[in-house]
Amino acid sequence: MKIKKFSLFKRGKKWSAKTSKQGTVYTVSTGTSNKSDAWEIAPRKLALKIQADRARGCSVRSAVNHYLDYNQDSRPKTKQGVVGFVKNYLQTLGLDWETQASEAFCKRSAIEFQQR
Repeated sequence: MKIKKFSLFKRGKKWSAKTSKQGTVYTVSTGTSNKSDAWEIAPRKLALKIQADRARGCSVRSAVNHYLDYNQDSRPKTKQGVVGFVKNYLQTLGLDWETQASEAFCKRSAIEFQQR
């Protein structure tokens, strides 16, 4: 991954870099006090941080919390029903709230849930 746009700023004596990718702001320290070295180091460190963040994924709990925080149009009973269904879904599959969302809501898991 190649970082094209980023900005450098100083924190104390060291230069740090910041970029935004899909609405998330990523910040890294370049570890150097030389600005020209920081311009060379920053894209590599930012790319590594973005890749690590994408690989980590998100848990079922964070996905449900995101739904509850940003869903303004549903009634409270509907939101409560969604949480109850997800809880039942996880219990049926033997998963917990900290399971990766990509693992819990994949095609294989859905088929397994339907067969039980």
